[in-house]
Amino acid sequence: MGKKRPVPPLWLGIPRNTVHLGLFASIFVIIAEVLQRRAASNAAVLAARREQAAVAHEVLESRLAAMQAQVEPQFLFNALVGIEALYRKDADAAAENLDRLIEYLRVALRRLREPGSTIAGRDRSSCAPTWRSSRRCTAAGRRSP
Repeated sequence: MGKKRPVPPLWLGIPRNTVHLGLFASIFVIIAEVLQRRAASNAAVLAARREQAAVAHEVLESRLAAMQAQVEPQFLFNALVGIEALYRKDADAAAENLDRLIEYLRVALRRLREPGSTIAGRDRSSCAPTWRSSRRCTAAGRRSP
């Protein structure tokens, strides 16, 4: 019962330990490679999203510019028609309104030529008195026969 097994020499354990070490190192390298590829793909997705947002912003700016190009001529046409009708009733008031319209257009056109600007909200507030009078003139011209 009591036969003891002989202890194997130390050099026989080295290949077994080397295999285990190589296996763990391989697993570590594979995990590191997967994480690196995941980080690279996440960075690519983020860059694509940023580019997509920039393109969407440019599209919206283009649409805004197109809408402004359509709205401003309509406003000008309506104002001139109103002033023309007002000339038939009161030439002095029409001349005054024409001066106000010219003053508004000088301010508005200068601002429209600036990139990214609109004649809306706070931008319109600085020329609001002339803009309101131009709108009143347009409305008064429409009411006249």
